[in-house]
Amino acid sequence: MGLIGFSFLSSHFLFQHLVLLSLMLSLSACISIGLRDLFSNYAEQLRDVRSAQLKGDFKAAAALIIEPKVAQKKYTLHLLEKARLNFLANN
Repeated sequence: MGLIGFSFLSSHFLFQHLVLLSLMLSLSACISIGLRDLFSNYAEQLRDVRSAQLKGDFKAAAALIIEPKVAQKKYTLHLLEKARLNFLANN
């Protein structure tokens, strides 16, 4: 009977660790996603930037780009967009 109880505890222990591991992986994936990214896509985030760009005001458009955190999904896209606008503004 001791062996049956031990195997039950082991499977329960294993299940708890699997649940904990899956929660940790889920949370680490969510950390790299900014709250703003959850509710709006990249084009919506840059709507004001595009408007300033269409008016030819590239300095204002570059200033409107919010500097993202390095861990955010669209970090590189924001930097490339800002560099492109600064180039167009001759900065």
